[in-house]
Amino acid sequence: MGTKKMQIINVADAMSDWCYTYIDEYDVFFTYYINDCYEGYGQAIGINKDGTCHVYNLGHCSCYGPLEGSPDVTTLDALLNSEHVLSVEIEYPELKDAIVEWRKKNG
Repeated sequence: MGTKKMQIINVADAMSDWCYTYIDEYDVFFTYYINDCYEGYGQAIGINKDGTCHVYNLGHCSCYGPLEGSPDVTTLDALLNSEHVLSVEIEYPELKDAIVEWRKKNG
């Protein structure tokens, strides 16, 4: 990770700190992750001040970590309004609720 302090908001289980070494820095990073010992699933969304979003579909097993895949890129407006071209969706209502609440507070 770079020099700025990334705000991480965990909506469900928290991921291990080492997971974040695989991603870029974002202004805020939301995670919805269910860790079930040797496997897990969820979704994470990194948001930058310019409104760009990187959407990660999370999963892990004993041979790879949850953030080792490539994210889909979209905008926050497109993501929240389901206007995205790549069929990128917020899969978990709790995650969308947290992002909407954060946006209300932070513009």
